[in-house]
Amino acid sequence: MNKIKVVTGFGYLQDINGNIIAKCELLKGENNIKEGYTYVELISKEELDKISVYISEETIKKLSDEKKIQDEIRQIAVERLKARGEIT
Repeated sequence: MNKIKVVTGFGYLQDINGNIIAKCELLKGENNIKEGYTYVELISKEELDKISVYISEETIKKLSDEKKIQDEIRQIAVERLKARGEIT
C-alpha cells in the first residue's frame, strides 16, 4: 500500500494502463492506495462528475451474462407463482 495526501477529497483512480477505473470521494488527509494504481485529484465535485469510468469488454460481457441469468431466474419465479395461483 502507498500513502497519498488528499487535499480536496475529489479524484479518480487509474490502473497501470492509464484507464480510469473508479471515481473517489475520499476523506481529506492521508489515505492508502493499492500498489499499481494512481490517484488523480481534482479541484471540485463538478470536475469529478465530468469523468467517465472505463469499462472493459470483459466486464461488459460479464454484466450482460449476469443480466441474462437474472432475467431467466425472474421468469422461472413468475411461472412458479402463476402455477400456484399467487399471481395472474
